[in-house]
Amino acid sequence: MLRRPSGCKLRTPTLGAAWPGPVQLTLDTGSDLIWTQCLPCPACFDQPLPYFDTSRSSTFALPSCDSTECQLDPTVTLCVKQTCAYYTSYGYKSVTMGLLEVETFTFVAGTSVPGVAFGCGLNNSGVFNSNETGIAGFGRGPLSLPSQLEVGNFSHCFTNITGSKPSTVLLDLPADLYSNGQGAVQTTPLIQDDRNPTLYYLSLKGITVGSTRLPAPESAL
Repeated sequence: MLRRPSGCKLRTPTLGAAWPGPVQLTLDTGSDLIWTQCLPCPACFDQPLPYFDTSRSSTFALPSCDSTECQLDPTVTLCVKQTCAYYTSYGYKSVTMGLLEVETFTFVAGTSVPGVAFGCGLNNSGVFNSNETGIAGFGRGPLSLPSQLEVGNFSHCFTNITGSKPSTVLLDLPADLYSNGQGAVQTTPLIQDDRNPTLYYLSLKGITVGSTRLPAPESAL
């Protein structure tokens, strides 16, 4: 069981104990797996930071095929030659393949969480950003970062997709911290669809442009 952090802010987490290697992960609410590129990385994209080197970490571990971590999500993990591996695909024909591993994550506030299952990407191709080392899945599935940290909520501000300014992710903290406690934070319920239970959905009631409500029936939305 993971130790639940108290009010973490996710910017650039650090992996490992002996070698504190930072990673820059892109938040993705449409997937669950956490992964970063690792050495020897025979097929990887260019990234701004060194590839994660598991041989220099004293807290790194490889879970067995019959371990709890390897069986959390059979749609992502598989056993290859008695080793727990993973495969995940994204849009634009992007894929990542590698080994499922367990490591200690240390966040910018100094909180360390041991036993986080994540993917060590060894074969990654497709459309990835040049300023990222991997992806942090924030879906509802058991391998996602919020699920493993057992946090009840998370929030972040959307930034310009072409900009370089990062957005702090708040884990288990009130969203009004972004406004320094000033001004109300508007919320809307996120619903769940049994056809894709790990995704987040909004119930759209109508579309308004300016002050004009478009004559579209709710059934068409």
